[in-house]
Amino acid sequence: MRTFVWGALGIALLALGAAPVDAQKPAGVIDTVDAEWSGVETDLLEVRRMSDSTIRVRWRWRNNGDKEVALYAHDAADLLRTETYLLDPVNKKKLLVVTDAKGRPIGTDIGMSFRVKPKESYAAWAKFPAPPANVEKITVVIAKTPPFEDVTIAK
Repeated sequence: MRTFVWGALGIALLALGAAPVDAQKPAGVIDTVDAEWSGVETDLLEVRRMSDSTIRVRWRWRNNGDKEVALYAHDAADLLRTETYLLDPVNKKKLLVVTDAKGRPIGTDIGMSFRVKPKESYAAWAKFPAPPANVEKITVVIAKTPPFEDVTIAK
């Protein structure tokens, strides 16, 4: 009986210990991962199929640290164009950010570089070509952030 009580207590403590982690996830966030910059997390906010045959992806970088962080110190637009993309697992395709006639990404104008102060965030978005309608989940790759895998595409 004593073993059962200690086992039940252990399971209860583990369950209680996990609760604060889930409670810390900001409202409206699909998933959160640590970015490559110390103290910065990337929140995936939206992956939505749009009526113009694109997918809109919104995300936010949050600086949880005590120091200002230079997220991109050189051509940030190039990183958005080349290192931010979707992976269509059904058709085995990489879907790059949609660009305009001048080759600029359709999305947040990140510019050449930007910094995020401590305890502040920076929200961004971009559009991608939509995969076929039968593709319901996608992998989202945001530059300098581990991939968000098996993300359901909202309609």
